[in-house]
Amino acid sequence: RMRAAVRASVRRGSRRHFSIEAYTGKLSDLRSCVAQVSSSSVIRVSGEDSAKFLQGFVSNDVNALGPGTERAQYAGWLNRKGRFLYDTILVREPNAGEDEFVMVCEGDAVDALLKHIRVFKFRNKVEAVDASDELKVWSVLDNDS
Repeated sequence: RMRAAVRASVRRGSRRHFSIEAYTGKLSDLRSCVAQVSSSSVIRVSGEDSAKFLQGFVSNDVNALGPGTERAQYAGWLNRKGRFLYDTILVREPNAGEDEFVMVCEGDAVDALLKHIRVFKFRNKVEAVDASDELKVWSVLDNDS
């Protein structure tokens, strides 16, 4: 059973605000639901060497995130010995340059992940910043199939 569902969206200025109300029906009766994931943070990674840098530290193929291919992928961050450190969702920014990525990670891991990037970037032309103030993570459930 679903405990909460989006009731309505209210436009205030240029932003939409969603109100939550209790929902005790079956999940199959719910057409769709949108909710902000406040426990997640966003890191923007950019720079001439960002794709090469990320390819060396994540468990998935960063080069698969090209134009006309996958838009997002799960990527586990690994240490130099190949052990798991952090899990992220990696997205190549659609309206930006080829070397700009956005990573979604757990909010309590953002500082450690940023430090990890700064320590290991060496001479790579890579910049990583916390973009959680400008980008928010939303979850969309759609039962219209």
